[in-house]
Amino acid sequence: MGALVQRFGGVVGPRRVAAVGGVALAAVVVAVAGPFSLPPGVDARTVGLMLGLAFVALTCRGIALRGVLDILGTRVGRLRAVGLFFATTFVGCLAPFGKAAAGPVSGLLVSSATDTEYEQSLAAVVTVDAVVSAVGLGLALAGLGGSTRPDSSALLALPVLAVLGVLAWRFRDRLVGAAGRVVAVPVRLVCRVLPSKTPPSTESVTERVERVVASVELVARSPRRLAGVVAIVALGQVAAAACLWLALDAVGSAVSFPLVLGVLPLAGVGTLVPSPGGAAGVEAALVGLLVSFAGVAVPPASAAVLLYRTATFWAPLPVGGLSTLALGGREAISAARSTADGVA
Repeated sequence: MGALVQRFGGVVGPRRVAAVGGVALAAVVVAVAGPFSLPPGVDARTVGLMLGLAFVALTCRGIALRGVLDILGTRVGRLRAVGLFFATTFVGCLAPFGKAAAGPVSGLLVSSATDTEYEQSLAAVVTVDAVVSAVGLGLALAGLGGSTRPDSSALLALPVLAVLGVLAWRFRDRLVGAAGRVVAVPVRLVCRVLPSKTPPSTESVTERVERVVASVELVARSPRRLAGVVAIVALGQVAAAACLWLALDAVGSAVSFPLVLGVLPLAGVGTLVPSPGGAAGVEAALVGLLVSFAGVAVPPASAAVLLYRTATFWAPLPVGGLSTLALGGREAISAARSTADGVA
């Protein structure tokens, strides 16, 4: 019992016991009711394979986070890094404004769990997200060539986005000041509704943005190690695409794997929706992409997407919650909840 208390960083109070109990109850409900509520054609073996692939995809991103932190001079064990990534997924869902607020809150959790400066931790989170986006963009360009309904405008937009990303990095020094002014506005608004917080100056926010950019530059100056991060992220993307491919096949709408590999990264635009983890936004985007590029009818596309999101997003959330508790992420949870309450 003493080891458990030490592991969770303090006394196991009633709230923590209730949280763990709630997660355990949800797991029991899913285990008992899940197999009996699956769509026709979807068996327990398929669900097991999808969950396994989802775990591989998330584990790869956790190892990628470990690689970036290692470049920045912070050593983290593999298991702890994977648990940390699951935890950032969970904490990010508590923050308002979807993906826009998930990064800063996740950075706070990484900083707390690894005893690293906040700017470096945020840079690690941002770098992993950027690598995921870059790898996804490359896979989208490679995979959408096999679309049964090619959309020339959409295909043209992909290289345009790539060029814009390169230009933004090329002129990052000029953009830092503008980014600081833009970020300072929502930060001050949040601080106004939280009496305990003092609104920071624009100069202070800009200085922090400069530190984050400096840390990202440090990562970029290690091309060999960064290549390893890119490779592990690509492996995770392939595992996630395989999960969606299995879901489509299970509902009777087989689609070529390269096409699924190309469509999946584009659904990331749904994370911009101000909802937990981009819920509803990602699903709607993915269904629309499958209908547009793969010619899948709306009903089977919706069923496959719900199966995929259950395996890759909803099912791992309890693991993320337990990881957050084990890593002592109380500060990050409090920040996310305070921001949400203040906005509400």
